[in-house]
Amino acid sequence: MIEYLEDRNLDGNWDHWTYYKYGRAMRSEYDNNFDGNADEFWTFSDDGLDTLQKDRDFNGIPDQLCTFKYRIIQTEEMKPNGSKFAKEREFFQHGVLTEIWRGGDSNGNFSEVVRYDPFFNPISTNLPTTFQLLTPTSK
Repeated sequence: MIEYLEDRNLDGNWDHWTYYKYGRAMRSEYDNNFDGNADEFWTFSDDGLDTLQKDRDFNGIPDQLCTFKYRIIQTEEMKPNGSKFAKEREFFQHGVLTEIWRGGDSNGNFSEVVRYDPFFNPISTNLPTTFQLLTPTSK
């Protein structure tokens, strides 16, 4: 395994680590708040499915979980402080956000589902409409 190290903010400490095996990146880690601890973790696979775990509040526990196919985002889940259940889930098509599910509970149910057009205009929801639809809905 080969290790690549980088000091992105030029403070004399490593804050980006990438590990290579057989000439391919296998995993990469970033210290985005420059405290000496990695808080963004990428895992790469040979089949094009990659994962990202990110500690958004810098407490040492990943909160954001993303999946990628051929480096294009597919899904994102927010699990604050490593909780078992997602509070929010986002779905993408061709890298463009298409749906957000909010208000996840311990049974995997979400209280709000909003669908979006390619320009991030909401086009439908499962709740009584609390926003003005800017794009006509399909019938």
